[in-house]
Amino acid sequence: MGEKWLAFHKRHADTRRVRGARLLLEGRVLEAADEWALVSPHDEAVTRIEAARQLAAAGRTREADVQLERGLAFFHAVGATKLVRDAEGLLSAAS
Repeated sequence: MGEKWLAFHKRHADTRRVRGARLLLEGRVLEAADEWALVSPHDEAVTRIEAARQLAAAGRTREADVQLERGLAFFHAVGATKLVRDAEGLLSAAS
């Protein structure tokens, strides 16, 4: 399903949002976050938190902390305290 979606959008709508989705599906999470930073602060933040989760699971805690801080900055700014607590808890468990 994902491959069909990507093939269609690559031909018909190669937007930053589609490029971000493609990068995420390819496992290039940090590049996806950078792409979405130009389009949607929310999507960037979600992707940075995912990057932090992946980095923490790989034992790269310093890099995970940087991505977590960048991702959570958006959610702090919009007052999404439950999401912030959940993300911080998830990453604590992963590291």
